[in-house]
Amino acid sequence: MIASFFSYRGRINRATFWKSTLIAAILFMILSTTVAWLYDASSVDSYNLKAAFGSVIFIGMLILWSFPCVKRLHDLGKPGWMYLLMFIPFVNIYMLYLLGFEVGANK
Repeated sequence: MIASFFSYRGRINRATFWKSTLIAAILFMILSTTVAWLYDASSVDSYNLKAAFGSVIFIGMLILWSFPCVKRLHDLGKPGWMYLLMFIPFVNIYMLYLLGFEVGANK
């Protein structure tokens, strides 16, 4: 189960997509909170270090969320590269609608 989560192959339905998104969001919050606590507990007071930690966590979250998005796109009969459209303003609203609410082949 876990190994299949970290793969771009396969398809997932809407319910699994929303569950995966919720799990990814919870992991993101736990990781962000842990890093913030560790940063506050350290004696280092560097804005650059805080920005670096934040950037690494954000990029990790984008990669983690890309797995269910690409699988959901496959279920809708669309190519996985369309995940990149999530980074275009206003197009991302349509993409979220498509991923979260459209009925796919894997009902």
